[in-house]
Amino acid sequence: AAIGPFILVMITRVRRGASPLDASVWMLMVIIAVLLIAWAFLKTGAVKRAGYITIGALCLGSTFLAFSANGLRGVGFISYFVVLLLAGLLLGSGAATMVASLAILTGFGLAYAESVGLILLIPDPPFIAAGKLAFLFFMSAIIIRSTINSLQKALGTAEENARKLVSSNLELTQLRDDLEVRIQERTASLERRAAQLQADSSMA
Repeated sequence: AAIGPFILVMITRVRRGASPLDASVWMLMVIIAVLLIAWAFLKTGAVKRAGYITIGALCLGSTFLAFSANGLRGVGFISYFVVLLLAGLLLGSGAATMVASLAILTGFGLAYAESVGLILLIPDPPFIAAGKLAFLFFMSAIIIRSTINSLQKALGTAEENARKLVSSNLELTQLRDDLEVRIQERTASLERRAAQLQADSSMA
């Protein structure tokens, strides 16, 4: 699934007559590699670490796309909304605030770059623009689905562990009660025996 977007970008670039391996393609490959690393961490149970890696890669990709494409009006800048949502879901409000701050700074940086002519606004044809946005929404849906599935799995594991803990506590309570009964029975038996031995010794 991770190679699909890469192949799609390569085909689109070749059809447009552009070089198949420019900076944007290399950036996409780096992001895919980083997301695969995050996925590996997720499989080992390091959810928070995987979240930080994922959010970092998506921020890097969004910033790169924003500065290398159509600036404030491009897909890269719009994608910060998805990164912001994921940061909030995966890492909490602090991470979401940091992503929002980065998006604001990037927005002003893009505005400055456009105003001094560093970014030339070349509008995409309508179907290319629609394709880019469709790709963004599709990838966002996949990432959000994966995130929600991981969170649900973690919640299910936590609930199962809680049930096992309650069951273990009940077993321990039952064992402790049984042990106390045995101790009382043994103590009573020893007291009877001691009393009998004392009675036997006083008779002798």
